[in-house]
Amino acid sequence: KRLCDKLGIPEIYPELQWSFEKRFKAIWGQAEYGLDSNNKQYWKVKYSALDWLTMGSVKRKHIVTHELCHIAVEKLFVHCPNPTEKDQEPVTDHGKHWQDMMRKCGQNPFLIRQYR
Repeated sequence: KRLCDKLGIPEIYPELQWSFEKRFKAIWGQAEYGLDSNNKQYWKVKYSALDWLTMGSVKRKHIVTHELCHIAVEKLFVHCPNPTEKDQEPVTDHGKHWQDMMRKCGQNPFLIRQYR
């Protein structure tokens, strides 16, 4: 919850769904968002079940932050009703908006490369 507050998306926390996927072999996590069959917005974060068991707390925190930053960028910049002039930069998967969110959470956006 504190991470959602820090990212400026506290309203998402009660709706956020988490799961562990046995089929994830090449990725540690995945953020999903969209509209469900009732046209209601959903927010999901999935983690690799096998990798989660072997990674330490520092790596887990980084992966959780990484995926929540994707959710925050989607909520704050892609679905923003009135973007300001400075927010006109294209939103990309691991681009400026996402990197800024990672830094806001005290995480190095490029650290993930060191884990591989």
